[in-house]
Amino acid sequence: MNTDIKILLHENEILRMQLAEAEETLNAIRNGEVDAIVVSGKGSEKIFTLTSAETPYRHLIEEMDEGAVTISDDGVILYCNRRFAQLVSIPMEQIVGSNFSRFFNNEHIYNYRNLLMQTIRGKFKEETVQYCVNNECRFFHFSFCAMPEGALGKVCIIVSDITELKKYQEELQLLVNERTAELQTTNRELEESNAIKDKLFSIIAHDLKSPFTTLLGFSELLVTNFKEYDMEQFQMMLSHIQSAAKSAFTLLENLLLWAMAQNEQLQFSPELVNVTQLARDVTRNLKPMAAMKDIWINCLPDQPIEGFVDVNMFRTIIRNLVSNAIKFSYNGGSIDVNISSNDSELIIIVSDNGIGMTEDIKNKLFMLERNKSATGTAQEKGTGLGLLICHDFVQKHGGSIQIESELEKGSSFIVKLPQHEFAYVSNPSTNQRNFGQE
Repeated sequence: MNTDIKILLHENEILRMQLAEAEETLNAIRNGEVDAIVVSGKGSEKIFTLTSAETPYRHLIEEMDEGAVTISDDGVILYCNRRFAQLVSIPMEQIVGSNFSRFFNNEHIYNYRNLLMQTIRGKFKEETVQYCVNNECRFFHFSFCAMPEGALGKVCIIVSDITELKKYQEELQLLVNERTAELQTTNRELEESNAIKDKLFSIIAHDLKSPFTTLLGFSELLVTNFKEYDMEQFQMMLSHIQSAAKSAFTLLENLLLWAMAQNEQLQFSPELVNVTQLARDVTRNLKPMAAMKDIWINCLPDQPIEGFVDVNMFRTIIRNLVSNAIKFSYNGGSIDVNISSNDSELIIIVSDNGIGMTEDIKNKLFMLERNKSATGTAQEKGTGLGLLICHDFVQKHGGSIQIESELEKGSSFIVKLPQHEFAYVSNPSTNQRNFGQE
């Protein structure tokens, strides 16, 4: 073997060893075992960082529970991990190369473009959007951040599925709304309770005290000085005593009815009855009171009309409306009680030609906290309870009460009660009881 052949064989062995070393390095690069290569040069060494150094981070990105996307400055998707493909239910090969704006609807597309431009300028931005996939809507939170110089893409976007969090927030908000509504209801009930208490105290302190003061005063005069009075004086005093006693009795009766109504202790028992006869019975008992002011009461029509009502409540409605009309009618006036019916409702209209009322008074008439009874044409005092009870009893029937009035021309109270038996629901509570007949 000559010298040239030996030299060639030696050089071939060196090349083979270099090739083996290169293959070993290449395999190390493929397996992520090499982070950098040091190459010796003339007078120095150069260090080359290999892309394999990104392997742990790429593995982390692929395995994390958030979606990851890198896009170009014009929004083209250059990379996405498997989780993002799962979130949007689109194969990875159909995502890469498309524009990221596809995942924003028209409502959010402007915000997306604005976010992209600001992120490219180096600002970190976030946005939450609703995204619908296969008829299922989910909420995604997008975090935009700029990529370093030389990296693949201009912007990195981390996508988090916050659907469950959003549902929890909505459920929590619903719960807060329910609790707020309950507190508002409780507060309103407390205010009504306080208004009832204040009204009762006012009635007891002033209105109920007044007739008893009259009773005690005149009765004491009669007891101590009866020998000094003639028959005319006796009759005058007895008339005042009787009037005060009636006033106190009416007030106590209204107080009892109203208190029972507030506590839902009144049993509601509607039945089919002759309502015109009931109205006539009530107005007949009120005629002596009307005669003291020379007021005439007309009860129309003459023929019987049947209505489906609670008898005791109906009597109370008519009595209080007519009593109110007497109170605010001038001497020599007239009051009309007109009853009619159709297929669906019973209509009662109580009209007078008295002093009437302003719009402000009309609006406050059935409001407990604002109801204030005015003085009658003969200086009659009252509490306003009668009309409040009328309003409550009409509502108990599922009906309505309206007022038409003009100053110095009189007022009309229009009551409409539905006439279908199924419109009424009785309260079966055992603690309810009927209130007394007239």
